[in-house]
Amino acid sequence: MNAPKPSPWSVAAEDWAVIQEPQHRPLWMAMQLAASVQKGTHLLDAGCGAGGACFLAAYNYGAEAWGFDGAEPLIQLARQRVPSGHFEVSDLESPPFPGEQFHVITAANSLQFAKDPARALAAWKERLLPSGCVVIGLWAPQDENEQIHIMRAVRNVLPEPPAGGGNPFALSQRGMVEDLLRAAGLTGIESRDVPNTFEYPDMETCWRGLRSGGSLRGAIDMLGEERIKEVFIAAAQRFLMSDGSVFIHNKMRYVLGRNS
Repeated sequence: MNAPKPSPWSVAAEDWAVIQEPQHRPLWMAMQLAASVQKGTHLLDAGCGAGGACFLAAYNYGAEAWGFDGAEPLIQLARQRVPSGHFEVSDLESPPFPGEQFHVITAANSLQFAKDPARALAAWKERLLPSGCVVIGLWAPQDENEQIHIMRAVRNVLPEPPAGGGNPFALSQRGMVEDLLRAAGLTGIESRDVPNTFEYPDMETCWRGLRSGGSLRGAIDMLGEERIKEVFIAAAQRFLMSDGSVFIHNKMRYVLGRNS
């Protein structure tokens, strides 16, 4: 039997943890504030990556943090980053920690990568306390994000859509996540847009950060890193500042539903 293919986010886990994951901090903060995360909150982060959002919840707000992700190297980093936390390797449809129930379940840019988002939400709701809430963070519609220029440039040189990595904008159309939360039995739906600029000290760091995400891995596997990097840097020139830094103005959003 062949071993399962590792998660695309496993390939450059250190770069993801150090460069790219922290770019999402404005989204995490907005999500956790909306959910009233505080000391004593039991928070589960679905698709937790290297534990950045769990670190914020534990050390800024005093919450008790749990997390799971399909990339084992990222879970190893999360355990190092948040020693007080609880982390396991698992896919989005199969949350671990049986018997635990949570005040808050967050998922920042992960639900859109689930094989079956509705099934994932149903499984998460089973772990939710009666008064708890689920907060889904994701990209706003693609044309409201500058990063789409880079993604389109890469896509245009590919002979066919790449396998693996998924589509980060799969659930970004307004109303899609709201409908999923309602179908899962959650109420009191609320949402908010969150400006989320990605900032890098130089183009090489920008490349390493965005390359570490699963969305570019399929393209690299198809045409090779040298070719994809060439296309990437050409497309990213529009975001290059006079001092060599790179600023990509993006917009995220969160949708919150309550278990009541």
